[in-house]
Amino acid sequence: MLAAFVRLLIRLIPWLSYDYRHRRVKRVQICVACGNRVRVRIQFHLVEKAVLCQCSECSATWGYNPIVKTEKWMKSDEEK
Repeated sequence: MLAAFVRLLIRLIPWLSYDYRHRRVKRVQICVACGNRVRVRIQFHLVEKAVLCQCSECSATWGYNPIVKTEKWMKSDEEK
């Protein structure tokens, strides 16, 4: 009964079934500088609070905003 109700809600409001897993940063991307399809190095920059990707071919760096709020999983200096 509950499953049928959830399916009915998803049919009425499609964004309820939105899958957030496809929003992840992919390991293999097309570099914005050289245009090659390369495996990028991914790291989190604490000061700018952004996910940075670095090309292995030309060392170009670009960033993305994180999906989750960083304050929830990042330790601050006061907590240490």
